[in-house]
Amino acid sequence: MEHNLLVLGASSDLALAVLKHIAGDFDAVLAHYHRSADKLEALRETAPNIRLLQADFTSEAETARLMEQVEEIGVPITHILHCPSAQVENRHFRKTDWGAYRQMLDTQLRSFYYAAHTLAPAMAKKQYGKIVTVITSYTLGTPPKFISPYVTAKYALLGCVKSLAAEFADKNVQINAVSPSMMETKFLGGLSHLVVEQEAADNPLGRNASVKDVTPMIEFLLSDKSGFITGQNVLISGGNPI
Repeated sequence: MEHNLLVLGASSDLALAVLKHIAGDFDAVLAHYHRSADKLEALRETAPNIRLLQADFTSEAETARLMEQVEEIGVPITHILHCPSAQVENRHFRKTDWGAYRQMLDTQLRSFYYAAHTLAPAMAKKQYGKIVTVITSYTLGTPPKFISPYVTAKYALLGCVKSLAAEFADKNVQINAVSPSMMETKFLGGLSHLVVEQEAADNPLGRNASVKDVTPMIEFLLSDKSGFITGQNVLISGGNPI
């Protein structure tokens, strides 16, 4: 059976790191990006099985079009890695309009819904599939202040993961999440450097997570070694109990 991977948010630092390790393990990789494809194009030099697809997940029409493209390509998707996120910003709730919530929900939950709704039934029919999404350690404890749209979207995404994992478990489709504590990537650009530094100081290891701390768990959950694991939200926090 072919093993084909769809990566949503493939231009993120985390997804790029995962692809560098495992792209060669798949017959085909469909890699979604929003704005920047430079690093993905560079990766294709060593992984020519990667095909790039562009879409803006804040647009429902583009999200739907992307999934239509995936179906038209005709590659049977067996694995999905879901990593998209809008940039996190510190903002008081009283200064946060509904548009900020909508952007986070559209980028994260709606994109996950469209991918799963389009592709999970075929996985179930074949009795084989792996879906992994990236959430946050803030869903396992008290979140920080001033990032409520981000936290809200992640809780919604976690609810979808839990529900779908239960529904597809007997079809041999495993659906899981990883929840890193603050991870130093480009998505932190909207946060104060003082917030980032304080988060590192509060961690038992004295630093924030890096993509290298998180990629091994994602790779494991996408592998056949994780066949008896589903509906889990795996905490990766450097020993911080949250």
